[in-house]
Amino acid sequence: MVRQHFETELEIGPATVPEGIVAAARKQPGYVIMQDSSLQEVTYRRLLTGAELLAAQWRKRLGADEERVGVLLPNVNAMPVTTLSLWTAGKVPAILNYTSGTATLLSCAKLAGLKHIITSKVFLQRANIDLKPLEEAGIKPLLLEDVRPTISGMQRIIALLRQYFNPACQSMSSNCRRTLPP
Repeated sequence: MVRQHFETELEIGPATVPEGIVAAARKQPGYVIMQDSSLQEVTYRRLLTGAELLAAQWRKRLGADEERVGVLLPNVNAMPVTTLSLWTAGKVPAILNYTSGTATLLSCAKLAGLKHIITSKVFLQRANIDLKPLEEAGIKPLLLEDVRPTISGMQRIIALLRQYFNPACQSMSSNCRRTLPP
């Protein structure tokens, strides 16, 4: 029975994590789904809005041939928003473990074929991480603190309105639009 339940869920349920998030967001868009150590709460609507805004930035900043993008962030609200934004932009997030040290980070980044790593200036300072070896190897950091100011107020309002009236369909891939009913 467990196997039948699992197979049924796979057939009629969301096929991917982003699609599952969208499906849940449609049921409870204002539901608080995360809260980090700064006590900042994130609802489904806010998660999807942030992911849509960042995905637009990644489409501008990352090459079309760049399949994988490194993510070097602590386990706070920015991590799931960034991960979802990369999926939304059609990229594969390569989550890097910041506790492994610079040499291991560089080795992993090279192995994954990364050209960019999304991170935070504040996080790098607090964790005392030096990205110079990665930069010397041609891997460019994309700092969230540099990306955020480039998102205009109008872009934020439009993204929020999209999520308010129809969660995620404008921001997700065409595959999402086909598989999720309005």
